[in-house]
Amino acid sequence: EKALRKTFPDIRFKFLFNCEINEKKRKWIEKLHKSCSDTDKQQPCLFGNIMDLGNEEATCYVHGRKKKCKIPTVDILLCCTSCKEFSLYYNKPQKPVNDKANSSTSAQTFAGLLAYMSAYRPGILLFENVDTMDSVQVGDNNIEFNNMDLACAEWAARGYETQRCHVNSINFGVPQNRRRLVVVAVLTVANPSVCFQER
Repeated sequence: EKALRKTFPDIRFKFLFNCEINEKKRKWIEKLHKSCSDTDKQQPCLFGNIMDLGNEEATCYVHGRKKKCKIPTVDILLCCTSCKEFSLYYNKPQKPVNDKANSSTSAQTFAGLLAYMSAYRPGILLFENVDTMDSVQVGDNNIEFNNMDLACAEWAARGYETQRCHVNSINFGVPQNRRRLVVVAVLTVANPSVCFQER
């Protein structure tokens, strides 16, 4: 936000919600927000199950489990899924991430992401995963598929244009060699001036 204000002086970001099913990670997220936010600001919602985010309300672990909070609309949505199913370290036949018969954590997270995108239409999606999500896999019955192509097709069906970038954290000053896939998906109706023909 500070860097962008040099060009856009009035820009402000407001963090509206988190979603995490793991209780230990939820506690860490809650502590992080408490340490970073001003005392007079209300903490953002912390939902548990991404599968609920296509609804109007969901259980919020910050504002009371008995009280469901309204799911907010956002301009920018940041999401990632578990990378276990896409990593080359797990060399086993698998179903595509958008296969209805796929019950993996990545498939469930992706289904919840699609439900939120269909219901709330965020202007921009930033998606991150292991770089091998963008490689050809061999699944059941020796059928080849590319999970990233399938994901992009799902987003395109909802009106989003995408651009994928392969990055390595070592190029950003982090002392590790970690290759990742970053995808920017833009809702073209909301952002007609964005052109992905050039980087």
